[in-house]
Amino acid sequence: MACRRKDYEDYLNKKGIVENGCIYMVGLIILAYIVCNDAKERQLYAR
Repeated sequence: MACRRKDYEDYLNKKGIVENGCIYMVGLIILAYIVCNDAKERQLYAR
């Protein structure tokens, strides 16, 4: 039972890392999208 519990804890750790990674990636994509839109608007104002 002890080794099974360790496997389960490892699984939870991996699951947490994957979920945090997905959240991190989504955050980066949103940030990049905002930066790109901001740059486009500045180019329009610059003309």
